[in-house]
Amino acid sequence: MKDVQAKTILIEGSAGAGIVSEIEQDQPLMVVIGTRGLGGIRRMVLGSVAAYVVANSPSNVFVAKD
Repeated sequence: MKDVQAKTILIEGSAGAGIVSEIEQDQPLMVVIGTRGLGGIRRMVLGSVAAYVVANSPSNVFVAKD
């Protein structure tokens, strides 16, 4: 693949909101995000950054499960 770019960012506060904010600024064609797939009660209590990004991102999101 040519011209593939990756970016590492440091976010304070809500990870999901911070990632979506970066996506809105940079407007990438696609975002790749990982998930540990906790599921169940742990997911309800902790939330899911990947789910938040998928629901709120203006760009396509590919979720890679651990």
